Amino acid sequence: MRIDDAFKVVDDMKQCGLGPNSRTFDIILHHLVKARKTEEAYNVFKRMKSDFKCDPSVSTYEIIIRMFCNEGKVDIAMSVWEEMKGEGVLPGMHVFASLINALCRERKLEDGCKYFEEMLDMGIRPPTHMFNKLKQALVNEGKEDVVMMLTRRLEKLKTLLVVS
Repeated sequence: MRIDDAFKVVDDMKQCGLGPNSRTFDIILHHLVKARKTEEAYNVFKRMKSDFKCDPSVSTYEIIIRMFCNEGKVDIAMSVWEEMKGEGVLPGMHVFASLINALCRERKLEDGCKYFEEMLDMGIRPPTHMFNKLKQALVNEGKEDVVMMLTRRLEKLKTLLVVS
């Protein structure tokens, strides 16, 4: 994908009064991430807000956060997370899962647990495989007590979801 061609289409859209919107940028970002053009994707993300006055959606943030997590740049992913929350965009299960999985890989378990608890606080039920990775990482570090506490919190959430 040639980014210049993509921005020509975006400029043509603007001239016709057709946007662009966050979905337009999601498509561009998806292809840049797929081509492993991390820096270029992040620049497009920043430009969509500054040059095009287009607010990122939760999907846009997910693309960028997952990209940084997959590149092993978890600190940048967490920074984008904070920006997302500051803009009032609520994270979904997929954004949480990407960040928590990356934090487990980096052995930043305290942060991983913090985001896991935030996920539960929002009433979002985690995917089983993600919780299993977090539990295993905690067990490997000898933190069975934390596993028990998180398991109890998850069971409480499941009970609340069933009763509701």
